[in-house]
Amino acid sequence: MRKYWVAAAFLLLSSASASQARNDDGGVRKELAISYHRMDVQLSGPGGKPLITVLSDVMAAGPYKDLLIRRAKSTMAAGGETQRGETTKVKTTITKLVVHGDVALANVYQKGDIIERDREGEFGPKGQIHHLTGGANFLDKWVKQSGKWRLLNETFVSETMYVDGKKLPPPRN
Repeated sequence: MRKYWVAAAFLLLSSASASQARNDDGGVRKELAISYHRMDVQLSGPGGKPLITVLSDVMAAGPYKDLLIRRAKSTMAAGGETQRGETTKVKTTITKLVVHGDVALANVYQKGDIIERDREGEFGPKGQIHHLTGGANFLDKWVKQSGKWRLLNETFVSETMYVDGKKLPPPRN
């Protein structure tokens, strides 16, 4: 039910008059695309401290930023970045953007392509290598702070994932 409320809020904001809202503002779109690219590069790479540095720079101050950085640090402390997939590629695309003053709502699609060893046996026998592909849609809220656009929060909308070419059931809410 919550995702329908989010969609309704997005439609309401995107239907605001042209004098109040700028749809697909090129300058904002370019700045956000650069931030998404920076995050994609770190998510596709080794993670660790470089990812935390990018999150610290791109995220707006608040509980969501604190949560993501805490998770990244916890993963590092547990040695998680050394267990990342052999091949990880992440690409985020802005599919719709609405700017209203110092607030921007971006519908984004994040595509992933990962080859990794199943250390937990989640997709079959432990130790087997799997190819995970798919993508997820998010509604991201950006705010302009000190002249720079920063990601305030994101709302999961939907996901389609495949493991070794077989579609996984959608996640439970």
